[in-house]
Amino acid sequence: MIGAALESALICLICLHPRKFNKWEGVPRKKGHVKPVFDWPLAQLLGAANHTGWVPRALTDEDDFDHDVASLGDYTKVIHLIRNFVHSARYLEDYYPRRITLRRLAALIRVYNRVAEPLFYIEGRSLTQKVRALEKK
Repeated sequence: MIGAALESALICLICLHPRKFNKWEGVPRKKGHVKPVFDWPLAQLLGAANHTGWVPRALTDEDDFDHDVASLGDYTKVIHLIRNFVHSARYLEDYYPRRITLRRLAALIRVYNRVAEPLFYIEGRSLTQKVRALEKK
């Protein structure tokens, strides 16, 4: 569920800032045409967010995770790994309710909040600018 929330936040940001991706080589394509953003997998959404600098990473895939060194992009990578490890619907089907612990849920929510807050700040600032531009017209 946390992965889906992150995916939704990234889709919104990308839809609102399409020009940032015009020259990006990582844009997903099918038969030479850019795929609709709703069809981008989470890995490509994260690649796009990294391309813009929205989710910079301090750690490489080979590094051990270190909260003191990790940056926003490293936390999104954790969410991506968790999402790929166990899809939420399958997790609920296989383990409900015995293994969904409050501790695990709280940890995921902390990771999501750490990731989502800066993303929504970026968009909030952008939306404010767009509203002000419309008000001037």
